[in-house]
Order: sequence, then structure tokens, then C-alpha cells
Amino acid sequence: MACSLGLYDSATASTLCQACSPGLYASAAALTACVACNPGTFQNVSVASTCVACDQGAFQSASASTVCSTCGAGTYAAAQASTVCESCLLYSTFNTAPGASACQDCTLCDAAGEWFSATCGLASDSTCNSCGVCPVGDFLDGDCNLGSTAQIGQPVHCQACPLCPAGKFLSGGCADNAPPVCSNCTVCASEPLVACAPLSDTVCSEVVDCRRNASYVVYPWLTSAYYCDPGQYLTGIDAQSGAPTCATCPWASGLYGPNGLWCDYCPGYRIPYYGGAGCVCSPDTEQDFHGDCVCGPGNEFLDDGCATCGPNTYSNETLVLTDAWYTQAKACVPCPAGFNATRGAAACAPCPNGTYREDGMDACEVCPLKGYYAADATNESSCAPCNATCAAGYAETPCPVYSDMFLCVDCAPLPPNATRHWTSCGYICDAGFYSVNGTCAECASGPCPPGYNRSACSDWADTNCDAPCEDPRKPTDNSEWTSGCEWACAPGYSLLTVNYVWWTQSSCVPTGAQWLGARRLLGWGGGGGGRY
Repeated sequence: MACSLGLYDSATASTLCQACSPGLYASAAALTACVACNPGTFQNVSVASTCVACDQGAFQSASASTVCSTCGAGTYAAAQASTVCESCLLYSTFNTAPGASACQDCTLCDAAGEWFSATCGLASDSTCNSCGVCPVGDFLDGDCNLGSTAQIGQPVHCQACPLCPAGKFLSGGCADNAPPVCSNCTVCASEPLVACAPLSDTVCSEVVDCRRNASYVVYPWLTSAYYCDPGQYLTGIDAQSGAPTCATCPWASGLYGPNGLWCDYCPGYRIPYYGGAGCVCSPDTEQDFHGDCVCGPGNEFLDDGCATCGPNTYSNETLVLTDAWYTQAKACVPCPAGFNATRGAAACAPCPNGTYREDGMDACEVCPLKGYYAADATNESSCAPCNATCAAGYAETPCPVYSDMFLCVDCAPLPPNATRHWTSCGYICDAGFYSVNGTCAECASGPCPPGYNRSACSDWADTNCDAPCEDPRKPTDNSEWTSGCEWACAPGYSLLTVNYVWWTQSSCVPTGAQWLGARRLLGWGGGGGGRY
């Protein structure tokens, strides 16, 4: 009987097959012995027909192995089925973890800012330290990194910053490890405004836009202990005492000392005040509540600065002056004809009534002829006469120029049913009409309600029926108003009139009983009747 893969039979004509042990394998049938796994491979199970290759980062140097070994730190196995691990290159590559399939390149310390404190090893990377920063007032003397991947370098060495010699100024360096840079002082074509100093270049008078010198650097070591007083600038530091030496800024030439280090031109449209310690608005301007210098209403801002507007011109604009004031402008605007203005005006005023001003005239004037006024304030040709009196049909309006004369203005047309009053433009309504809202309305007519009488129509009021009737003949009893102030006895009553010597009395008595009523009136004097 033939044994299958992974099995073998060492006895001839045997009927029992045996399993290959771990580390061995049988890749064909009918074998009488198992084969050992080669170096770089392993097998950890029985009845195997093949061996397994070691992974990257592992190796096996012996035969018939059941396991692969892991490469240690500083070594690696790049391929499968490796029999040995390769070592990383000293000073060039490394790895720190076992089981690596490759090495890493060593870290190179930055040549400008780091130095090697330990070199790169087989199982460790380079160790870099920062060069650090020199203390204030010092600079880096020489290079920091003198080493390579194979050599430990040197740390930083610092040296105190020197002052530049006469004729030169410190234009760079001496901060953040940079060495000092001394440059030649600028030579001015004329007398300089600010002389060259160890810490600042010359400021030439012809460079009018030269503010703080562009080369002036405030180094970290230049603390307030070295500052001069406001209005002064720093010219140097005494080598013996370390105290600052100072000079006054040429404030009369427009430069002030803002901080005790350098001189500068005042910001905006400002000038230095006495001593040059600060700036104020130029005298031809004023300061607003924001602190800005402004050329206000009534002024123009042109080549001569902020100047007052002349007669018959105005400006209502407020111009806020900035650092670029030399690019700003505003002009006074001429007053139009018929208007005038005094110096420094923010607006034009119309000419007084009855006067005129044409373009180009200096002031508003009265008409040349006495008794005339200007109907149009923009030209002389509109001059018209005033009058001592006005004819009927014209209204008298005071003359704007002469108080004892008048302008005669056409009256408004008369309304219908009206007659012109003989003075001014007044009128009266004809009989039977009254005035209301500029018209003459017809007075009302017709009977009034019983017991009320119609009032008379006046010039300014219509008639109405609001007056109670009064008739002494009307009896107080058994009588009633019938229409307006007409009256009659009530139904079922008749009028009885009795004449006495001195008066007459009327009464309303029941119809058919007049004789009885008469006896009563004659005999007893009766009551309830009207006496008249």
C-alpha cells in the first residue's frame, strides 16, 4: 500500500503509514522517509506536504525548524526565507524596533540652528540639540553646527555686540544670533536734519518724506534704559557708563521725538510743538472730537494749506486730513447770482429783498434809480418802481427798499354778486348775499319752523331760524304757533277779543261760548288772554 502526501512508511510491504513530524514534510506519495525543511523555512504542524518561508523581518539558519526568529533592533531582513539578518550601517541607517524589513536614514541636524549631541547608531537615531539664542546684547560667534552624522558637533558661543565705529551705523544683525552689520553713513548734499549715529543713519533735509529711517531697527536688547527723553533721539551709548547719549530733534524743521530713539515727521497735517516732544494740528486747522486735524466749513484746502474762503464763496465740507494730506484738496464754491457771502462762510445767503447781485459783483446792491427795487435778485434789468399810492383794484404791499412807498399788486378777480370796496382789494356782497370762503352766497329764505323767526342776513353771516317768536297778542292758553310767527287758537277754540279803555285782551275760548267768555271778561276781567 502507497502512503499519501505528508505520510511515509519505512517498512517494506507494510500496511501502516506514519505522519511526518513538525519541521519535516513529504511532498510525494509512497515515500519511506520525510524530508527536513531547508534554512529560511519552517513547518509547525504534522502531516505537511510543504514548508513555509520566513516573513520579512525574520530568519532561520537551521534545517528542520518549526519556527522563524525575529530580527533584532539594528538589523533587518528585506526578503522572505532569509537565513540571516543584515545589520544597519553605522552613522547612516538605523532601526529601533525588532522585526524590521529595512533601516531608516539617520536624522541630520539642521546646520543653521541645531548641533549633534549624540551620533546615529545601529539601533538609535541622531540626537540634536537647538543652538539656542544668545542673551540680549550678544550675538552668535561662529557657526553652531560643526559636526556631521559621524561626529558630535559644538554648541553655541555668544559674544557681546560692539558699537559701530565713527562714520558707520548699525544697519542689521546683533539680534536672534545674527552678527552685527555696520554700514557707511549716508552723505547729505546739504546740512543733514539728523546726524548719523551708531544706531541710525543720517536723515537728509532734502528728503522731506523721510520719516523714521528705514534702516533703524529696535533690537531686543535696546530696552527703555537706553531711551532718551521725548523730543530727543539716541546718538550712542557711553562705553564707560553704558548710559545713552542724546540730542534734541530739530523740531523747528518739522521733526519731533516720539519715543526717545529717533526723530520723525509729525503724522497727518501736524507740526511739532515747542521742544519737539509731541505734535499739534497746524494753526490753520482745528482738532475735532476724534482727535483728527480738519479743515472745516468756511475754508478751502489747496496748495497754501487750509485758508479762509473769500467773499461771495463758501464751503460746507469738513475735510479730515490724513498722512497723505498732500494728495487731498477741497475748494471754495462761488455763490450763484442773487446770493452773497462774507469771508469764511459755510453757505451763501440770498440778497436782501429788493436788492440784486449779478455774477462777478462784490455785493448785493439796490437799484440805481431812487424809488426802484429789484424784482429778480439775479439781475439789474428787473428793477421796477415803487408807488406812493395804489389805484383801485390794486393791493398796497410795502416796498422792500423804501418803507414809505408801496408795490401795487393786482387784486384777485371779484366773485359773482359782489361789489369792489373803494379801498385796497376788499369787496362787499350785494344785498341778499353774504361772504363765505371767498364767494358771495345767497341768503336763505322761506318760512321758519312754528314758533321761530328768521334773523336778518349780514355781510358775513347767513340768516337762520334760531330766534323764538314773540307776539303779545297770542293768548297763553289754548293757542299754538302755526307757521313761523303766525298763530291760531287750538282746534275747538275760537278767538275772543275784548277792547278796554287802555288795552285790548284776546283769549281762546271754546267755540260757541264766546258770549259767556265775553261776560266773564267784562265782569271779572278774565284770564289766560293776551293784553296789548
